[in-house]
Amino acid sequence: MPCTVKKLLLLALLLLLAAKPAIAEENVTELKIESITTPIRAGERLEFTFLVGNRLGPPCSGQIQYWFEVDGERLVQGNDNVYLETSEAKVESASLIMPPGLEGVRDFYLEMKCNDTTVIASRVIHIATGLPGLPQFKSLDIIEEDEGQTVFSYTLESGQGETVPVHVEEWIVEDNNVLWTSSQNLAITGSSSFKRFGPVLPPGSYKVIVEITAGEETARIVREFTVGTAVAPPLNLMLLFSLVALAILAFATIFVAGRFASIKDYANRYVVLPVSRNIVLPTLGEHEAAGKPAEEIKQIACPVEAEESGIPDEFEVSQMLEGAGLESKRRQKCLETAGKIPIVQIVKGCVITDKSDRMRCETTVTITVANNTNRNWENIVFFARVPEFFAEDLSEVEADCKIHPVEGTSILKFRMPKVGAMQSASVSYKTAKMISQAEANSIPLPAVVSYKQGKPLVIAQVKVEKKAEEAEKEAAVQEAKEKATKKAVAENGEKKMQK
Repeated sequence: MPCTVKKLLLLALLLLLAAKPAIAEENVTELKIESITTPIRAGERLEFTFLVGNRLGPPCSGQIQYWFEVDGERLVQGNDNVYLETSEAKVESASLIMPPGLEGVRDFYLEMKCNDTTVIASRVIHIATGLPGLPQFKSLDIIEEDEGQTVFSYTLESGQGETVPVHVEEWIVEDNNVLWTSSQNLAITGSSSFKRFGPVLPPGSYKVIVEITAGEETARIVREFTVGTAVAPPLNLMLLFSLVALAILAFATIFVAGRFASIKDYANRYVVLPVSRNIVLPTLGEHEAAGKPAEEIKQIACPVEAEESGIPDEFEVSQMLEGAGLESKRRQKCLETAGKIPIVQIVKGCVITDKSDRMRCETTVTITVANNTNRNWENIVFFARVPEFFAEDLSEVEADCKIHPVEGTSILKFRMPKVGAMQSASVSYKTAKMISQAEANSIPLPAVVSYKQGKPLVIAQVKVEKKAEEAEKEAAVQEAKEKATKKAVAENGEKKMQK
């Protein structure tokens, strides 16, 4: 028996010694997703980093697997290997191509096996629709229409069947000086052509630059063009024209000298500009009010003009009021007010040239509110939506009155102090850029949303004591008596002279 007990104890000791290294072989590991590139779009490469560690246990060659899981099925997956010493941690990076059709909210998994230990990490991510490729320029043509207006057209071609949203910037440049600029957002499907109306340009050499941007990709095309000069007439015609011009000038000098005193005040009030199409003759006071001396302006041409009047669209007004953050009860009252008051809106896109032949662009929107009632209106409030092609940032907009931009929106809030009974009042805002005719036509009408009415004005009526016919008869009789008296006096005078 003692011998048997000893054998059993020895066997148990051997078993304990054999079990100890098996316990020591187990690993304590960690796995963590550190970062994932955003935004994540289908069709692009997903890049991510992760932390792996072997905190306790023997070294191992960690087997890394990562995949997207949809409805329990692994759709996209990849693998890697990382060697880890005892108590070692590393940050690794990997990537996956996101195929189309994976858009939406998906579960992303990361797994590591270190010896006999397995650990899993996961993250829920949103995969957005991928951006189509950048459309390419197919052509850019320059046309000079009648009266010198510059027109250019270009074609954009997308090799994909789906619609591609792009942002377009356009410039006309002379000697590295930007004379005209415009921007717009377009949607390109297949091949699309666009015709753009530029400014009226004096003779010279210019460049038109068109640049498109889709996502992070940008393409640009440049064309040089020349606005032609008039052909010189023959010498004999020039001489004839010179003689006629001198004769006209001499006659005008004599005529003006004789009437100088009567027109002196008129000449001091107005700025004389060269005669040209769409020329506006501003008064001196208007330029002084804008802080710009009148003598700086040489010529103003307005190739873009649009006028619209009537009641603003109810849906547009509703969207504008909702964007301005008005409560539903107040919005209903504002809608009723906007549906009663007609608006007149005039848009003008002008090119202004100073005496140094430098040009700048300016687009002005003038809003007129007419009060056709017998009550004075006070504290008139109205909203106007500024399209992105007019000004991307409302800080770029200037006005001839105080404006209140609605933060986070493209809406301007205006206030008119008063519009008298049977009168009208106007405000205007502008930006230092030129827009196209189509864009000018698409600027929505503003809406009057509130105002205060005064008491009805009483128009006094004057009673006429005598009828008009009787008054006329009395005047005729009195006139006949005066003529008879004058005739008698004249005859008596002649008789005395004859005697």
